[in-house]
This record gives sequence, structure tokens and C-alpha cells, in this order.
Amino acid sequence: METKIKATSDLAFKKVFCTLGNENIIAGLVEDFFGFEPTDVRISSSYNIKRYDKLMKDGEYIKLKQTLNDVSARLGNGDFVAEMQVRKQGVFGARALYYAFSKFCENHDKAGNDYADLNSVYALNILEENYFSGDKHAVKLFRLFDEYANIALDREYLTVGFFELGKTTGFRNRHQEYWREFFLGQQVPDKAPDYIRQAEDTIRIINLVKEEWEMLSYLKKYEADKRAELRAEREEGREEGREEGSRSQKAKIALDLKSEGAEMALITKVTGLSEEEINSL
Repeated sequence: METKIKATSDLAFKKVFCTLGNENIIAGLVEDFFGFEPTDVRISSSYNIKRYDKLMKDGEYIKLKQTLNDVSARLGNGDFVAEMQVRKQGVFGARALYYAFSKFCENHDKAGNDYADLNSVYALNILEENYFSGDKHAVKLFRLFDEYANIALDREYLTVGFFELGKTTGFRNRHQEYWREFFLGQQVPDKAPDYIRQAEDTIRIINLVKEEWEMLSYLKKYEADKRAELRAEREEGREEGREEGSRSQKAKIALDLKSEGAEMALITKVTGLSEEEINSL
């Protein structure tokens, strides 16, 4: 019997990292992946399940997922954004950079075009499916620096991290392994930091309220519908491929028969192609 909701789900992700009072969980995640202790953590958009009632009742699946999916926090020493990605998308790298750069520019726009107000941004993208093929390292951090001279800018303006849950090596510290166990739904050991065990307690089924149960049911329906759509699209693509392959084979047979001097009536009978189709080959 399940005792907690899936940590990689939209609802669980937002509930863990955007619930007021869970700022220490964000602080622990930032320190474990970016190597510094954040100060004055403030959640930018707090989690409140009642906010999503109208979207749920109106059937606005996409807006609902977008509302649930992102995590943003202001730190005393920078900004932090995080996103959970369940299915692999070819454009995810560009999307990850877009959100990170948008957050970097946000303070400039708010402050009246003052570059001094640009905070460093730390972005963490957590992926249930592997994004980087041919590499076994679970954690990657991309920073701005000159690779030839190995010189960074005057300060760390932007760091974009990727955490691939399907990989089992390349961790920078033991806490990152605990985070992997948490996101994969495994039992977090007692020796794990308090904030990771607090994250686990946050999504225990016994701690969910009625509105969260309703939202989970709604999101599961959405995911089931999406999976059905994807299966239908794949099957349609396979069917089109089979039809195209059959036509190509028939065309080859028709050309071979034509080269042998076979009569048109025979060619059409053997291949099932019309005279117009055969003449156009």
C-alpha cells in the first residue's frame, strides 16, 4: 500500500518546495547542489491547494500544470529556480536556459534598469528521464567561464544544474544521493538530513487534505489522457510508415516489371497500383 504520493509529480513537487515553513528544505537543496549556504530564503509563489480549484473545475489542464510545476525562491545571496521534468523533451535544454535567464533579467526590469540589482541565479532541473546521452553522471552544473583559459566572470552570475534521476554515479556528495532516493520514492534513511526527511513527511498520504486528494485524481486523469493521446499518435505514425513502406515496395515491383516489358494490365494486377501511379514512377 502506498504511504506517500510520488515525489516527481507536479503536486508533490510544489507542495514540498513551495509550502511556507519549508524554506529550510529549499535551503538544503541549494546547499547540497550548489555548494553554498543560502541566507534569508523567501518563497516567491507559495503553495496553496485552494488556489487551483477554479482551474481544476474549468478543466484548464495546461494552466494547472504550469501553475504547479515551477519553484522559485529569493535568497539573500541570489535567486533560485527549480523545475521537475518527467518526460524527455528535445527542447528542454533551451527551456531550462530560458527560465534561468528570465529570472536573471527580472530584477533588472523591476529596479528600473539598474544592473547593480541583478542577482546571481541558481537553476536546478530535475529529470526523471535521462537528458544527456552517453554520460553516466547524475549531476551536472553549467557555469559561465572561458574554457580555454579556465577563467570565470567577476562573479557567479548564472549556474544551471541538471539532476538526472536515472543515473547512479557522478554525485558530488552523499546528500545528493539521498535526494535521488527521495525523488524516486525510495525510503529515505534515518541518517539523511532532517530537511530531506521533512520533505518526505510533507507528501505522506496521511498528511494530505481533501482538496489535494481531488487534485491528485484530476492530475492522474490528465496524465492518463495524455498517455492515450501519445499512444494514438505513435500508432498513427507506425501505420503511416507501414503504408509508405508498402507503397515503396509496390513501386519497386512495378518498375522491375516495366523494365522486363510486362504489360500494364499485369503490372496493375500484381501491384494494385493504378496506371496513373505506375506511369508517374
